[in-house]
Amino acid sequence: MADIITGTHLTIGYNQRVILRDQELHIPAGQITGLIGPNGSGKSTLLKAIAQINSLTAGELQLQGQPLSDFSSKQLATKLAYLAQSPEVPGDLTVATLVKLGRYAYHQGMFGADPDEKVQVQAAMLQAKVADLADRPLNSLSGGQRQRAMIAMTLAQNAEILLLDEPTTYLDLTHQLSVLNLMQCLNRDMGKTIVVVLHDLNQAARYCEHLICVHDGKLVATGTPKQVLTDDLLASVFGVKAELVTPTGCDYPQLLNTETLEDA
Repeated sequence: MADIITGTHLTIGYNQRVILRDQELHIPAGQITGLIGPNGSGKSTLLKAIAQINSLTAGELQLQGQPLSDFSSKQLATKLAYLAQSPEVPGDLTVATLVKLGRYAYHQGMFGADPDEKVQVQAAMLQAKVADLADRPLNSLSGGQRQRAMIAMTLAQNAEILLLDEPTTYLDLTHQLSVLNLMQCLNRDMGKTIVVVLHDLNQAARYCEHLICVHDGKLVATGTPKQVLTDDLLASVFGVKAELVTPTGCDYPQLLNTETLEDA
């Protein structure tokens, strides 16, 4: 599978602090790539660098062979759609109004006309299964419904690549799986390339075809879940031991009987 995003000699940080230093990045097109690693390892920092929110200290990021720095903000918004971990939006906004915000890159002329807005907003709400909530204010929604509305806003950008920073945070298990199933459908049915930060390793293995493990300022492992999730990596990066089992009919491992090495 060809890479859609590549990074060479990436050094990324903020406030004079280097988080990742001199790293190479490869994101395959048409797949779900999961960024995994301990808290504070640099997963979200890397995702924000891809979204051009965090500046590079050194190195270069390319989208289909073209430097990301060559794109204007509006051009980039038609290529990449980024959803922050806890986006702050007014709670009295309706779902439809929120989703319309995703169309800003397509506004034309003095009055910001967007001839495709109505069709694209409705399509995004249908894809994210929130069309029936269009007139509801965000503060009246459940956590799962609100997250789906946020995803609908990113879909309205009609971008090929979705960057999702911990989209299941603060959700109960039912809503976590609902959001992850939606993510998988967007990949399989619409061909979206997705890069997602996840903490749950079993969810990452189940829903992602490609994993990148970030640890101690480095991208320490890249590949399929089977290639990345090994006994050695679990011990050296996460400080845990687990029974790695591949369920019948599946090609991804799951962690069972997990315990910290301190307790082992």
